[in-house]
Amino acid sequence: MTYPPSTPNYMKIFYLREYTRVPLGYKSIRSRYSRILRVAAWTFSIVMATMLCVGPVFVPYLALPLAQEWHWNNDCNSYPVEILLNGQPNTSLAATISIHVTDPDSPVGLYPPRRMKMYEFKFYTPDESNPSIEVLEYQEDPDLKTPNTTSVRIPPTLKTLILDTAHKTFVGCSAEFSDLLRSSGNSTLGQLDLDMARCSEGGGTYEKGPYLHFSINNSTSDPASTVHIQAQSKEWAYDNDAPSFSLLRYTRDPRTTSEDATKPTVLLRSALTKRNYPSVLKVCSNEVDVSLDVLGPLSVVMSALNRFSVFISRPRIFSTV
Repeated sequence: MTYPPSTPNYMKIFYLREYTRVPLGYKSIRSRYSRILRVAAWTFSIVMATMLCVGPVFVPYLALPLAQEWHWNNDCNSYPVEILLNGQPNTSLAATISIHVTDPDSPVGLYPPRRMKMYEFKFYTPDESNPSIEVLEYQEDPDLKTPNTTSVRIPPTLKTLILDTAHKTFVGCSAEFSDLLRSSGNSTLGQLDLDMARCSEGGGTYEKGPYLHFSINNSTSDPASTVHIQAQSKEWAYDNDAPSFSLLRYTRDPRTTSEDATKPTVLLRSALTKRNYPSVLKVCSNEVDVSLDVLGPLSVVMSALNRFSVFISRPRIFSTV
């Protein structure tokens, strides 16, 4: 600090006191900021304590929809095909199965992969007086985009699959169901008079226990032998839930051959139902072509999903006692 010339010593002391004095109000401002910081710290502590106490009660309700949506969009990312099964509780209406394949024109490394709808089938009971006969029939859609690949055939060779749940058999046909019906003849299936000469796309039988098992003859994947498809778990269909399964394809019958010798591959695996739509089930598939190996098991699963759709559509009555 500089002083004017010839400044006495007592004046220097005066100048020093004046210019180094603490400004008026500094202490009050500092104490005010301290109170604000203390209040903010207490508020933050109370908020955090409340979240830690109440959070475990409410967070699941907030996180569950996000988790379900994520799994619905991503569970089949590692599979080339995803299939949507839309169950129908009303037997007079048709359920639907839509097959979506990975778009070959999608950018490399895109995650999740871009899907395009390739096929749609309707699943229905043609005669309500004979509910054991169910039909899975291809529906042509002119708006569907033809993929730039030779692995997908549009329309598919297999256009109709007839499921006989009473005898646990199914057969694949290359014609529409209306073309298979005829007024007279010796070829019948479950009391239906059909032109079975046009049903040369293979057929098979299935068993529901102890494991869900399919034996398919003249399969498109292996026409020279019988293909065996079996669930990994004994439980797959439920009265109060959608079907849940993982189906493996075997080159030999796993019921008589050890699993190590058959070298099974995953064919179909259920993912989960759509949020708020419990009768809509997503299935992941490793089979790009629409073959009897895929449609045969899907028709049986679709029948089980329809039964669950009937259960879930019933009104619920809760007891207040």
